[in-house]
Amino acid sequence: MVLGLKNLAMKIKLSIRQKIIITFLILFFIVILVSLLSFFNYSNLNQTIHILEKKEALLNNILEARRYEKNFFISYDIKNLIIAKSFIEKSEDQLENIILTEKDNDNILSQELLFLKQYKDAISNFINKNKNNKNIKTNSKEIHDIREKGRKATVFLEKAISKRRKTIQHIINQSRNFLFITIITFISLAIITFLFLLKNVTKPLKNIEEAIQKIVSGDYDKLPNIQTGDEFENLVKNINYLLTEMRLRNKQLLQKEKMAALGTLTSGVAHEINNPLNNISTSLQILLEEIDAGDKKYQQELLQESLNQVDRAKEIVRNLLEFSRETSFSLKNINFKQLVQNTLKLIQGEVPTHIQLEIDIPSDLEVKIDPRRIQQVILNLVLNAIQALDKKEGTITVAGFKKKNNFIFEVKDSGPGIPKENLSKIFDPFFTTKDVGKGSGLGLAVCQGIISQHGGKIEVQSKEGQGTTFSVIIPQDNIVES
Repeated sequence: MVLGLKNLAMKIKLSIRQKIIITFLILFFIVILVSLLSFFNYSNLNQTIHILEKKEALLNNILEARRYEKNFFISYDIKNLIIAKSFIEKSEDQLENIILTEKDNDNILSQELLFLKQYKDAISNFINKNKNNKNIKTNSKEIHDIREKGRKATVFLEKAISKRRKTIQHIINQSRNFLFITIITFISLAIITFLFLLKNVTKPLKNIEEAIQKIVSGDYDKLPNIQTGDEFENLVKNINYLLTEMRLRNKQLLQKEKMAALGTLTSGVAHEINNPLNNISTSLQILLEEIDAGDKKYQQELLQESLNQVDRAKEIVRNLLEFSRETSFSLKNINFKQLVQNTLKLIQGEVPTHIQLEIDIPSDLEVKIDPRRIQQVILNLVLNAIQALDKKEGTITVAGFKKKNNFIFEVKDSGPGIPKENLSKIFDPFFTTKDVGKGSGLGLAVCQGIISQHGGKIEVQSKEGQGTTFSVIIPQDNIVES
């Protein structure tokens, strides 16, 4: 049965708005029901107390009649019985009014009215019979009958009042129990409503908020799917579709930036390859001229130099191919100084003679990173520093070290610095201060995305006229390979 209800709930898909409206309608109807029951209970209690007050007033009149009845037995003055009779007649009127006007279905009142009439008749008969009699017999049957009728009327009414008081006490106990149940019900409903909103509103919104924060930081992992059957489920599906597209576009953008960087490096790489080719050509020409000289040792030296120059050219081409190759995100233990040296070889031809490149990295610094992506970050930051220095003399330093559980590397330049108004914008996509056609404004945004993939962050410190320092911080204890 429970499984059937669950399947039915899954088939009937309600929007979050409909769920909230239904929840609050249920709460509204429960509040109305509780209010009506409370009002009915209060009205019943008020009516019972009102009837009790009238019965107590009635009892007081009967007790007054009994008091004058007792005065008669002390003084044997017939006037006391006449006054007692007047109180009984007043009590009859009160009792008839209670029976007629109050919704009291208690048969005891009708019985009480009968006893009152009998009590009044017994006193009336005695008064009529002994009005002029001065020798009233105290032990006569009539006197005994008056006492008995008065006692019955009093005791019977006292029982009726006692019963009504018990009814009031029962209503009060019932009200207390009802109030306790109401409080428990409201607390339970409040908890259920809270859990409903937490599961169907707060939690999905929190997941979406976290996803947006990840998107901003460059992390495009999918959101876990939810089955709520409402707008949030569709929203999560659309966000996941968006993230899939963004991962694809980001991958394309990363490769595009690589190709753009390769375009920048072309002339420098060509120069680097041209040097070993010239050396090889020179060595081979000398070898051809000296081939008949018979100096084998010298010829071997020429051939060895040619092989060395071939190896140098192969290394340059290999570094270039590795940099341009499209690879998936993969973490490896890398000697960071060697990675920086290989990266800087790609741009040796791009570095003007008035700029000095310095490396301040321990030779044994081993770090866990994606080498190809970090190489792109280094290359981008160094090229930016070269462009910042432009034709001015200066120094660019690449430093690296470990601090606690973090790997930190910095690219410093002694250039003109970044204007204060641009510092908050430099990581924004498409923001650039370069001339049209000289930069897309995506380099630093791509760098930030790469560092975010490593679970790290990139910071910048700069003052106009005092140079710029880009600091990359990558944790080494919580990196998850993907």
